[in-house]
This record gives sequence, structure tokens and C-alpha cells, in this order.
Amino acid sequence: MLIKLLKKGLLFSIVIFSAIFFSGCKKNANNYLNNPIAIVYIDNKPYILNNDQSLYDLSEYDSIMPYFSDYLIVKKDNLFGYIKNTGEPITPICYTEAYPFSEEKAVVAIGSNFYLIDDAGQTIYTFDSGVSSVASFSDGFLAIIKDHKCGYLVYDAEKQSFSYLYHPQDVTQTLDEANFIYDYCGDFNEGYAVVGTLDENQKLKYTHIDNNGNYLYDLQWDYANNFVNGYAVVGNYMNYKVRVYCSDIIGGDFEDKFDDLANGNIQMMTYMYVRPDGTYLSEQTSNADGTISNTPKYFAMARDFNNDVALVAQIYLFSNEKHYNHNYNFSSENFFYNYNFIDHDGNFIVSDNIPNNWRKGSCLYDDFFVFNDYYIATYFSIPSNSWSIKNMPIDQAYDFSAITDTSFDLKKYSPNEPNYDELILNDFPWIKDYLTDYCAQGRTPSYVTDRAVHPYRISKFQTSKYILDSSSSEPLLLAKAEIFSGFKDSYGLIGLTLVDSVVKDDNGNDVIDENGNIQTIKKPLLSYIIPPLYDEIIF
Repeated sequence: MLIKLLKKGLLFSIVIFSAIFFSGCKKNANNYLNNPIAIVYIDNKPYILNNDQSLYDLSEYDSIMPYFSDYLIVKKDNLFGYIKNTGEPITPICYTEAYPFSEEKAVVAIGSNFYLIDDAGQTIYTFDSGVSSVASFSDGFLAIIKDHKCGYLVYDAEKQSFSYLYHPQDVTQTLDEANFIYDYCGDFNEGYAVVGTLDENQKLKYTHIDNNGNYLYDLQWDYANNFVNGYAVVGNYMNYKVRVYCSDIIGGDFEDKFDDLANGNIQMMTYMYVRPDGTYLSEQTSNADGTISNTPKYFAMARDFNNDVALVAQIYLFSNEKHYNHNYNFSSENFFYNYNFIDHDGNFIVSDNIPNNWRKGSCLYDDFFVFNDYYIATYFSIPSNSWSIKNMPIDQAYDFSAITDTSFDLKKYSPNEPNYDELILNDFPWIKDYLTDYCAQGRTPSYVTDRAVHPYRISKFQTSKYILDSSSSEPLLLAKAEIFSGFKDSYGLIGLTLVDSVVKDDNGNDVIDENGNIQTIKKPLLSYIIPPLYDEIIF
């Protein structure tokens, strides 16, 4: 997540999507819901949805803040209050500002006075005069503001008390001065937080502190993110060396197509990975005097580590031909990202170059993570103008041919099968509603399944404690899928699961094991957890 300055009112914007007619769910306007799982919008009206597709009407409120948790923020007549995600009220609609619950506490305001309330709606702390917050607790810390300077309020769970996080390096200042010393304060994660101060040019420079308020190191950057899996992504505006890819070179390895004698640099944000001890994810380089130096690995794009793997990219200049004077136009816009995936030691997981955004079958990668025994990558395919998910068995890392598309259960029948329409409608009855309400007359289930399994857009996969795998009671990995039905968009949730798949030999025949049984392996499968029937879904 990009570092941003805290701004009041940021959480109070909501986008209400285009209205579409809906006929497939039961609306429950009187009774509170059991097992709520998400907020959905139908015809511009918000509802709470539960796991049997019942709905609780929230249209009595002017708007609902766009997040889903145990407690929801509702707005009416320019005031805010809280309800449970079952629909049951917790507080009156009485606050001029209200922020999400976290760690059973939430920031509220009445006029210029700020308070903390608990999950029963009781006031448990009153902020000092002039102190406010637009944040939520993380690891027992809350970012707070006074006179345009930032600091932290700390909750001691054992003593059930609150205090300021005083900066320990400067004991000469007053208590307030020793706390409100930053121009930016981020959330804590893994025991550390990003803080920022303005330099002499009034530009924010970022670094990290620990949960005692100590700086981790004497390092500052133009960009910094939280620590995740032991690394934080940091960045500086600097000269980035661009490699030149020459398309006219025939044959050879991928590396043979580069003209590394060309000298081109562009000024841009360049990213690195730093550890809590101040060392970088680096590579060894040889110096002219024969010594060895550790040089940080630089990337044009770098994402947080997720289960010890991360998505990265370098920028290359594309040239139709190799210039033997090594003189290229680096002021052109003919650049492209070359993606790859790295492990926790910075090694590339795919040895050959993966499909990128500059050739047939090209794609723009968005996320990368570990799912059981597989690497999963989400990407946007330019030729099909849609989002898809690739997978690769972890034990086949570095084998480019092992990267395959993840199958979707809507595609388990071939459109050429007898009774295809009957089969698909029997397994996925919501398609009938989709056909009736969204598609032009004459569209068939095969058209709908084709639209559904090639989403126009997908969100990053994340877990939800409200939607579980029925076979294991473990949280599912979920992503919001946006599909285009021919005249407007609609949304559903897809889940990533593992299913048994028959192993085939090179001739397409079933593989039989030594006991005479058909051999199977677990393979990733995508399924609709919530059908794509809604104007919007917040989960």
C-alpha cells in the first residue's frame, strides 16, 4: 500500500455503482441476519448478505462505509453511528466523525472532541485537547495528530490504560514534544512502523521505528512500506539503469538479446528490500581493486513478500534492431516491465523470462503468492482483455513449462457436450438469473460462463473470517471478480481451493499407480463463492 498523508474524511467517501435488476436472493427486512459474510449493492441499495443468500436491507441509512467487519459504520443526516454486521444497532447515529473498529476499539468525534469507544459503544478514553486521530489500532498503537504533527497512543492491555509513545532519544523535550515529532505515522506491523519527517525542501522522508519508539537505523527514503515477512519495500528517486532488449536478434537465450553496452538511465522511483537490521536484499559485485561489495538489488517495481515470495519487475527499452554504436533513444516511451518472482533470498523463481507485456500472449502481473504446494500469479492478459490466474507447482520452480492457467469449475463441461445447457444450469442455478436479468435475449449459458471465467477485473486474493471452506472450516482465499454482461458490470466473489485431478500421461491417458488405482493430485480450482449478480460487493 502506498504511503499517504493522513487526511480527515478519507474514509467517508463511497462509490455507489450503477443499478442493475436483481431477482435471485431472499430479502430479509425485519430480522437480523445470522452468519453475515458481505455487504452487497442492488439497484444502488446496500444490503448485508449471509451465507444462505438472505439479505438485510440497509437502505434506511444514507450510506455505508466501504469495508466489512464485525461492526459497520453507517451515515444518516450527516452523522455517523455503528451497527453489527448482522444489522443490529450498537450506538446512536450521533458522531460527526467515526472510524473503523480495530482491536475492539474505534475513534469517534463529536465536534472537535475525540474519543475512543469499545465494541459496546461505551466511551473508554477521551483525547487530550487538540489531539485527534483518523486511524485505527494496530498492534496496540494508534496514530494521533496534534498541531499538524503525528505520534502514537499506546494501549496497555494488562493495565487497560493508555499513554503516549515518547521518543526515547531526546529526553530534553516536554512529553508532548517527545511524542508529536513526526509528519507521518503509519500502522505497526511485525513490531515496526513507518514514520516520516519533512526535509529542508518540505518533502517527506521515511524510515522505521520499533515499538519502543527507537529508530531502527540511520536510513531514510522517498518511499517506505511496512515490514512483511521480514522485509520492507523502500524506494528512492534515482537514476535507474535501463537494459536494451533487441527484437531482431534471432536464437540464443533470453539474455543474448540484450545490448548491455548501451548506457541509458531514467530518473524514477527505484525500489529495494530492507531488513530490520538495516541490511538490504543484495547481490555481490566485484570492485576494480578485487574486493567484493554487497550492492542492493534494485527493481522498477517491488511488491511486499507474501509467504516468502514476491513479485518484482525491471524496466527494459524495446528496440526493433540492435545498434552497433549502442546509441538508443532513451527519451522514447518504448519501455516495458519484465516481471519475475523472487524467493526470500532474492533468487528468481522462474529461470526463463515469464510472459510479459510486450509479445504474443502478453500480460501485466498484479500479485504473486504461495497457496499450499503452488505458486499463484494473477495477471491481466492483453490479448483477451481479461484477468486470469496462473499456477506452478513449487517443486517445479525454474521450469517455465510448469506455469499453467488455473481451471474454473464453470468450465468443467464442454459446450459441445450433449445437454450442456441442462448440466451447467443444474450445477450453477444462478446462471438462469444472470441470463434472465442481465444478458441480451438469446444469449446461452456458454456465453455466460465464458464471460464469468474471464473477469474484466479481479481484486487481490485475501482471506475473510466470515467465509470458510466447508470441508475444512479454514478461511478461503477470495477475490472480487468484475464481469461484463454486455451492457453493464456486475460483481461476485471467487474462491481458490484444491481439488483432486486425474494425472494424465503424454498421450492423455489416465496414469495408474502400482495398486491399480487411478493416480490423482491436488490442483488449484477457482469457484464462485458469491455469484456475479451484484452492483458491488464489500467483503
